[in-house]
Amino acid sequence: MEVWLRADSWTQVWSERMSASEQPIGEILRELRTEKGLSLAQVNEASNDLINPSHLAQVERGKIQQPSLALLRSLAEVYHLEFHTLLQRVGIIDSRLVGRSDDGDFLEEPLSNKEFVLLSAVRDLDAAEFDQVQSYANYVRQQRK
Repeated sequence: MEVWLRADSWTQVWSERMSASEQPIGEILRELRTEKGLSLAQVNEASNDLINPSHLAQVERGKIQQPSLALLRSLAEVYHLEFHTLLQRVGIIDSRLVGRSDDGDFLEEPLSNKEFVLLSAVRDLDAAEFDQVQSYANYVRQQRK
């Protein structure tokens, strides 16, 4: 399942991340790659040519400051990280908020990818739209019975 964000939502996420973070995303991605002991060419190979080495180098050097979700998802797979973990590491999502229960307490375990994708999908819905999603989820549950 893919995370689909409207263009304006993704732009907002990036602007919030850029204003709140001290370390550029490219530096963080380079650190992750070197922690794994991978060269740019090895990342390309591990991704079955989905990640262009020169493109990743530009991201790591800060020439490209807003990498796509597709690139980040591919990097998470190559680095053997959960997608939400990578997003936490680069500061796109606040790790303090990922593991909260309904009453606001922190959870012992982080959200699964499925839970993260669902939360990402409903993040910017208004109350009426959220109610529609909730009603549809209830309908799907009823169909299983």
